[in-house]
Amino acid sequence: MIPEEIKRSLAEHREQSEFELSFATTTDLGAKRFAYASLELIRTDLEKAKPNRDIDYGPLQLHRSHPKWEVAEKLLDQLYGGQQLEFEPLTQFSPFNIPNPLVQAISSKAVYRNNRIWPIFLGELYCTNPTRASHIQRIMTKPNLPLYPASSEAIGEFFGLLQGQNYFFNDYGKLVVVIPDYRARISEFRIGYEQLILEAVSGSVKAESLRCKVFASNQSNSTSSEDLKLTEGRAKFSLGFDPTKVVAALTDARDGSIIDSRDWSQGFINPDYAKVERPSQQIRDMIVAGEGKRIEFKGSLDNPSKDEFLETVIAFSNSEGGLILLGINDNRVPVGYKGDKENIIKMIRDTCEPIIEPSFKDYELDGFPILAIEIPSGQDRPYVLKYRGVIYVRIGSNDVPASRLDIDQLIQNRNVPYGKVGGLV
Repeated sequence: MIPEEIKRSLAEHREQSEFELSFATTTDLGAKRFAYASLELIRTDLEKAKPNRDIDYGPLQLHRSHPKWEVAEKLLDQLYGGQQLEFEPLTQFSPFNIPNPLVQAISSKAVYRNNRIWPIFLGELYCTNPTRASHIQRIMTKPNLPLYPASSEAIGEFFGLLQGQNYFFNDYGKLVVVIPDYRARISEFRIGYEQLILEAVSGSVKAESLRCKVFASNQSNSTSSEDLKLTEGRAKFSLGFDPTKVVAALTDARDGSIIDSRDWSQGFINPDYAKVERPSQQIRDMIVAGEGKRIEFKGSLDNPSKDEFLETVIAFSNSEGGLILLGINDNRVPVGYKGDKENIIKMIRDTCEPIIEPSFKDYELDGFPILAIEIPSGQDRPYVLKYRGVIYVRIGSNDVPASRLDIDQLIQNRNVPYGKVGGLV
């Protein structure tokens, strides 16, 4: 009953692994309803399991445990056999329906599907409609527990789901089976001038059995590689042109099966998934993608652009940080910027409180000078624009005055670290 891909992983990693079962339920008019659950295999010598938890917000309950191997294996057999579950409290919500395909192979660090560093085999099952929970639009809070605006944020953080400013959890009634593919993984994929570099980490498949394959193209050219051996965990491939699309696969030479992969195209920005090491191309990708939570364009620092620039500086500092490209106007057209960085530093110091320390780097795009200014996510949040007395936060591509709830969250999360944007500065 259990799919072959899952059986193989269970057999290969049984001695070093344990299962983690997490689930969320709601209470609606005295009746229990199923919100979300995950059953995940964790190889404890490679990843850290989360601690057991039992959290009750009243309308929403969150639980995490680590069942014995034979209990979890029996649960898998019942799930994929469409049987009534014998594991409480999931029994009352079963049997679960299995959509097609039964198992999806998801690459590591895949946006919106897998924020893990290992590729996974993913199974998605659904409970019947009468027992399925729905979104609870009310603040979740209890003494000594974190505050969440609604059930979606609480579930998203508890399960470690990929979240962003526009994230909204809407998978109520779903149970996911997550079985990592610990054979090997792509640790880094870099796209440079006419060259690709893939780095891999070996797991149960020995390094000498790993191979890399690449396809790359642009408007005028395309090329593909034979099997490339990895030397000290790295494979290089020379292209002869700058690509706009690249697909790479990490394979097992013994049977040719794909273990992990990367699929990059121009305009796709996610440095954890694929690093673009061509600054001008990085800027072009950002222009194609447009302004967002961590990217802002400014054509000049003349009024009213100066005020808007300072609002963005405050908003980025109060949020996840961000990159301001001076010399790109609102229509995404390079117009160039020539100015004194010291004047910008002084302007920020004079108008923003606490002190914000930006980083600068100069670039050229189509003959126009572009100044990239990285604003770090501040550790002394909240930050305020002094001459207005306003605290701004970043919502999507907009800078908006913070609400009371926003300010409470800024104080609570002031030490949360965030990375650089695209690695430009």
